[in-house]
Amino acid sequence: MGSISSRTCDAPSATSLLIRVTDHLLTWLERAHGRRMLATLDERMLADIGVDHATARMESRKPFWKG
Repeated sequence: MGSISSRTCDAPSATSLLIRVTDHLLTWLERAHGRRMLATLDERMLADIGVDHATARMESRKPFWKG
């Protein structure tokens, strides 16, 4: 009949994987937010942070998964 599998989840590996996945998701969210905010800055604000308009536009158009 039915038997319980002898395979067990390796807790440290599963935890480590979950932490890495969560870290990636948080990084992507921060990146997406930062790029949306960068797209809203005017020329004066961009000059304050030392970024020209063309660079800001290029960076803000990058997909969130690209570093």
